[in-house]
Amino acid sequence: MPAEYPVNGSDTLMADRLAPNLARQLIDGLQTPLLVLGPDAAAAEPLYWNPAFLRLTGFAGDAFERDPLCWLSRPEALAAALRAARITPQQRLVVEGRDGAGQAVRWRLRVSTLEPQAGGRPGGWLLECARAAAAEARRRSLVRDDTVSGMLDRSWFLEVCRHQMGGARRHGRRLAVMVFEIQAFDIYVETFGRNAANNCLRLVAHGIASRLRRATDLVARIGDATFAALAEDMTTGEVDAHLGRIADAVAALSIHHPRAPGARYVQVAAGACAGVPEGTGDIEEWLAAARQTAGAAGQRVVAPGAGGLSTG
Repeated sequence: MPAEYPVNGSDTLMADRLAPNLARQLIDGLQTPLLVLGPDAAAAEPLYWNPAFLRLTGFAGDAFERDPLCWLSRPEALAAALRAARITPQQRLVVEGRDGAGQAVRWRLRVSTLEPQAGGRPGGWLLECARAAAAEARRRSLVRDDTVSGMLDRSWFLEVCRHQMGGARRHGRRLAVMVFEIQAFDIYVETFGRNAANNCLRLVAHGIASRLRRATDLVARIGDATFAALAEDMTTGEVDAHLGRIADAVAALSIHHPRAPGARYVQVAAGACAGVPEGTGDIEEWLAAARQTAGAAGQRVVAPGAGGLSTG
């Protein structure tokens, strides 16, 4: 039974209502820049921040309220890093962002988890923020981008997927690993040259990213002309429909490709592996299965199964 505090005689105020206000007063009085995120680690919806955080980043309070992502370059990567990292005392992440003056900076975040919810999931995240020194940022950065497309690179994508697969396996949660391959990309390079090809990759990458459903969904470039995306809690039918929407979004870019098979613009072949991870299956197996379906006619989604993959 929560303790009660008398207010105006007969009225009472429950301690669990008073505690959040006391916590805010304590946080406000600290000189350490602090930001509190909820259990989903979504920077788009911070639970609280203190004046020291605003002074550090250089944003006014009303501007930060209108756009809580203004201090980050890749908010989805921060969420993925928090969920993938094994938080230990003094754990630090380094993320890309900008300050209130518009200058590119790297923020160093010391991370603490709030009291866990049922099932051991963190109840939230407390971030102590500072500017990162350039050398430390290069050495410790967990936000690794592919320099051509601007998306995450293959190694970081695999690392996040392995962590997510472990959690999904324990809790029976569905995952979807989707693969998108630009058709006849080698011919595109021969026709237009590497600079134009790199621009094509950037356009396709952002076309794919524009159709992601949630801030926690990720997209990465995993090969010269191959992109992959990770999403959670989708049925086979939903994954198949999602593949179609993303392929249509890329086609709608109308990137001229006179030698493309069956069309005169850039298109992607799409496939996916989706379901609840089983046994010791690894992300590399899921990617291989998704790539195989991307190059085949008919069913575009396969499900992980014991001893191999079965159509889903």
